[in-house]
Amino acid sequence: MKLSASWRKCLVLQAGITLVFWIAMRWLAPALLLVFALAMILGVVWMARSFAIDRRNGAGALRMVLNMALAAAGFTAGWGFVLPAIAIASSVPTQGVGILVLLAPAFGLFSTGTMIHLRLGPFRTYLPPMERVRQILAENPGPYLGGAATENRIAEAERVLGLTLPKSYREFLATWGELEFRMRRFLGIPATMDPVHPTPADFVGATLEAREQAGLPSQLVVCATRSNGLRACLNTFAMRDQEAPVVLWDSASRTIIRTLAPTFAGFLRDRLEAVLKSSGKAFVQQNQHEAW
Repeated sequence: MKLSASWRKCLVLQAGITLVFWIAMRWLAPALLLVFALAMILGVVWMARSFAIDRRNGAGALRMVLNMALAAAGFTAGWGFVLPAIAIASSVPTQGVGILVLLAPAFGLFSTGTMIHLRLGPFRTYLPPMERVRQILAENPGPYLGGAATENRIAEAERVLGLTLPKSYREFLATWGELEFRMRRFLGIPATMDPVHPTPADFVGATLEAREQAGLPSQLVVCATRSNGLRACLNTFAMRDQEAPVVLWDSASRTIIRTLAPTFAGFLRDRLEAVLKSSGKAFVQQNQHEAW
């Protein structure tokens, strides 16, 4: 059976840890408890950090917990055999071997945290939102891409609007400029955009127009529109960790109806996946009732 590249990297990583441990057993035995403690702390920190980031991007909590638990159990069992074997080979007393068996969970947690942190093994099955977007666009021909926007053009757009754009939306602009995928358009910076005279066809012009005609608050940035007066907007007032949620703004009532996604990357991924799952007239009718 041929191993995937991610699993091969994982095995190389584990082999490296084993070598370091063997060296420590032979020449740095007094420092082993400290090594175990640091390994456990680092593993837990990596797992907690990755869990928080992926939850914010829309990953399923139950699936992640099960993956972590299975990986930790597997690695703990593996280290439960490997560590004593190395200890015996290094002529460690029997009592010391027993202690290593009890400390195996520390390396189990470290191994699991490392896998999650580096996106190896089963944790590669969950793609961050923007990677999933790239995958969808690569696998489905026909999307219209406006062309990458330069940093200067993005900075000029921020200056005109008087705010800072979220990280994932800046990445969208710097990668594609703007996007249209199967009749669904996401506003950005077109190749022909004039920052001095923006139009509703770009996100700057659409935002300025909504501010003037629909009372759009200054902290909202229009990133997609519908013919029924609904606008998907970045709420920069709620910016956190360089990301802003995407909210639904109703021009008629001049209020935020609800939050569509915690980040623009998540919003874009969700909309593209919805388009793939639906098609034609049924999709249009469904979204006339559901707004998005």
